[in-house]
Formats: sequence, C-alpha cells, structure tokens
Amino acid sequence: MCSFSCRIPDTYRHCRRQGNPVIMQRPVRSMRPAKFGLIKIALFSLAVFSQPVVADYFKLSVGAEYISGDFGGDTSIHEWYLPVTGKYISDRYIFRITVPYLRLTAPAGTTLSGGSDSQLIDTGSGERLTEQGLGDIIASMTYKDVLDNEAATGVSLDITGKIKFATADESRGLGTGENDYSILATLLKSGDTFSPYAALGYTFRGDLPGTDLANVWSIVAGGMLHLTPTLSAGLDYYFREASAITASNQKELTALLNFKLSRDEALQWYVLRGLEDGSPDWGMGAIFSVIY
Repeated sequence: MCSFSCRIPDTYRHCRRQGNPVIMQRPVRSMRPAKFGLIKIALFSLAVFSQPVVADYFKLSVGAEYISGDFGGDTSIHEWYLPVTGKYISDRYIFRITVPYLRLTAPAGTTLSGGSDSQLIDTGSGERLTEQGLGDIIASMTYKDVLDNEAATGVSLDITGKIKFATADESRGLGTGENDYSILATLLKSGDTFSPYAALGYTFRGDLPGTDLANVWSIVAGGMLHLTPTLSAGLDYYFREASAITASNQKELTALLNFKLSRDEALQWYVLRGLEDGSPDWGMGAIFSVIY
C-alpha cells in the first residue's frame, strides 16, 4: 500500500476542508455548522502517497499556509495557518490529529466560515483587525482499501471520518464555537508514473442560534505524476457547496510538488488559485514530514 505522503496529496487545503476564523468587532459565532451528530463520527480522507512501508509507523508533519483574497468584498482578507500533525499509520488504518496556530487579518465585522477555505458569510466594513491563537484541533480516522482491491488491481477505496473540535477562541473570532463533522470516500489508482484520485465528501454543520446553514457536498479530483523516484508533481480541482445564502460556492485549483528528501523525510510545496468568490484569490504553503 502507498504510504509516505498523502494518497490524496497532503496539502493543508485538503486536510482542513473545515472552517474556523471569524473576526468581529464584538464576539460573534462563526457560521460553521457541526458535521456529524453527537456520535457523529466524521470521515474525511487524506492518505499518504509513496513507497510501501511494512511495519506500522508514525509520521510527524509541520507546515505553513498563507491565503489572501477579497471573497467578493472590497477589502483583502489574509490568513496564516501553521499546523503540526501527528499520524499513526498501520496496514489498514490511519489515525491523525492536527493542532494549528492561526493568524487572521480582516475588516471588523467580517465573518468567515471555512478556515483555509475561507467561505465568506458576511462582509465587514470596519477597521482591519488581526487576531491570532490556537485554532480548531482536527482528528480523523481512515480505513484503507475497504474493498481489498489494491493488491490485485492497484485501485483503493478509502473511507475517512473527521471531527473538527471547537478549540479555537470564539470570542476572538478564531473559531465557530461548534464542532464540525465530515465523512469522505476516496478512490485512488496507484501507478508507477501517474496516480489519479477522486474524493466525494459530505459535511454536517453544527446548529448555531439564529443561523440556517446547510450541510454541504465537496469534491476533489486530480492526480500525481511521478517524475523521478524522489520527485512528484500534482494538480487537482476542489469544489464545495456554499452553506449560506450570502456565501458563494468554493472552487479551487491546487498545483503541488512533492520532494522525497530521504527514505524518511519529505517536503511538499503547493500553490492554489481560487475560481469563485467563496475561495481565496490565491494561496501557497509548504509541509515538511518525517517518519519515525
């Protein structure tokens, strides 16, 4: 089975498809609904992409992502997302937890739903403010190759559940104050020179007083081209429905390069371009990963 990077490339754009930030002149809840229920166990699929590893192992990643855009408004909004991710990978399961640090600059009164996805709910018109602190912690579990087809055909269907815990400071506009839950099915075809993938996800929104947010579908489709044993390049398209009448759908293109620095270390760099007001105009990020 594939193992070093993500079966769907492990950019934080893929990993975070849940929201956090909200900057307000006064404490206001961000409009991100929670995704499964009380025993709503979330599934969202991000698996890693590389050379097979026989024994169970632990992977640690640190990253930095910057996004910018006006999201259909008159003033640019900027966000830094700095995550540390631990991942335990066995033959059939991936257990993952991400602890992020956020820095967000936006006009007072702006309400964003989506973290790095930055889905705009309301356009602020006040002075520009900057808030920073702990973001929402994300935990997930993936069951790999549920149909037992990968060894025979190279095709794998993975199912992932993901929970975004509301650990960010809602009063400072860094989170929604509500848990989010997701489930996602990922189809991957492993190849020597090219590995296409596609994922279909569904997000369950949390109930917030005075809001009417819909649960939403999301789609990721793309592929990785293995240029050399140590270098791969990828491109994918992301779509996500808007969860509020005042918001736009999210559409993005992401291009990435994955460098295998050694048997146990990898570096990934990616850039993204937003194609609709619900997404940032552009962004970029880097991730360093090491296997123990």
